[in-house]
Amino acid sequence: PAAYEAYLQGMEIYSRRNTPDEFAQAVRFFQQALELDPNFGAAAASLAWAYWDMDGPRGQALTVSDIGALYNVYKYLGEAAKHPSPSYYQLVASLLVREHRSDEAVALMFKAVALDPSDPLNYVGLAEALNFNGRPDEARDYLVAANRVDPGGNDHRHYQAGLAEFGEGRFEEAVDYLERIDLQSPDPWPKFYGLQVLVSAYAHLGRSGQVAAYSDRLRNVMLERKDGGANQLVTQRYFVFKNPADIGRLLDGLD
Repeated sequence: PAAYEAYLQGMEIYSRRNTPDEFAQAVRFFQQALELDPNFGAAAASLAWAYWDMDGPRGQALTVSDIGALYNVYKYLGEAAKHPSPSYYQLVASLLVREHRSDEAVALMFKAVALDPSDPLNYVGLAEALNFNGRPDEARDYLVAANRVDPGGNDHRHYQAGLAEFGEGRFEEAVDYLERIDLQSPDPWPKFYGLQVLVSAYAHLGRSGQVAAYSDRLRNVMLERKDGGANQLVTQRYFVFKNPADIGRLLDGLD
């Protein structure tokens, strides 16, 4: 019970738009939970996720280097594999997507949904895999499912919904979702991904004023994350589409 209590405290912090210091606090709660119960697979998976979600400011708060964070991802993922949870499958699927293995990621996320159909993150993870697999129409359906089991949405869902619309060439609809991302949030990733798609969508719509404005914001986000600025090499590194036409569509708007 004490381990579960520490895990819940960590999740309460981790699930909201946390500052780097709060992020570090959540990690410490997950570590406490795993120390109290070494067989607690969900706590191990949450630690792996946290280190995977690391960026410059979060790494500074935890005094962990990029190499150290990556080491911890696989260290805790190995522990989580002994007692798989939905969050374990979600992270493995995300890693598979990054390795251009989105077919396998989709199959794994269907397994996660079967394990816990009430977890909205299962549907969001499935939507991500489907978006990069070239199946945005299906991704949209699973984002609807995520909103059904957990109404309200959040920045990451707005990004995924915008990416799905963008993948079908529905740039107006993509802009509508992506404009909902809170650019003042301390969470770096929806801004990092979403702004790249938003700039490209506005370029496809021929709206140069919005392109210029959001390009400036994107550069600031990149600098905060210490990526050195927006460029097409960074975009291709993170947007791991299966189909060349999909990355081409995104890069055409960022040219």
